[in-house]
Amino acid sequence: MTPTGPRRIIDDDDLLNGFDESGPTHGQFRGFFATLILTSLWAWEVAFEYGTHHVVFYHAKMRFFALSTALLLGALILRRRIRVHAWVQVVLALPILIVLLRLIVPVQPSGSPWPHLATDAGPIVRIVEGALLAATVLASPAALWVILRLVAPEYFTLPGRRVKAALVLVVAIVAGLGFLVGRFNNQILTCEEFIVAGDDPPRNCAHSR
Repeated sequence: MTPTGPRRIIDDDDLLNGFDESGPTHGQFRGFFATLILTSLWAWEVAFEYGTHHVVFYHAKMRFFALSTALLLGALILRRRIRVHAWVQVVLALPILIVLLRLIVPVQPSGSPWPHLATDAGPIVRIVEGALLAATVLASPAALWVILRLVAPEYFTLPGRRVKAALVLVVAIVAGLGFLVGRFNNQILTCEEFIVAGDDPPRNCAHSR
């Protein structure tokens, strides 16, 4: 029996029915949109913050630290039951080492010529921290790969390279739009909206009249 009314409208639309496995696509693109939602939200947030304040906010860095810590601890706890390369553990440990170093030697106060490095520290500590920061940036694609494999495994089972490339392209477009909205926030948002949201208003924000 063919469904009628609202039910037919839902069944005839893959987005409305959530890519039901009984539909024509057999649910094969559900992973595409699930991954797209997850990665686009993260990309928009980071790009918007960079556009408004020209910096990645601390909570994005702390999330990366928390995820790296959780993955490393989980791998160590299950080391006898799972296979994890030593270099992968090192990659996950890099953000942790930076945080531990800064707990021992705090960052410099504002206005310092080295605003991201430790204060009251000799050149050796600064070299070590600089090396850790550089290594973390270089190794971040590997860490993000691990996180993506676990959080969004559907992406890696998508049918064909073109579909995977299309997802990356869409996320890049969303990130670009996020940056533009952040950069030209004074045409879309007001300073008061940033304040109500608990954020510092950007320098170029527009005051409501």
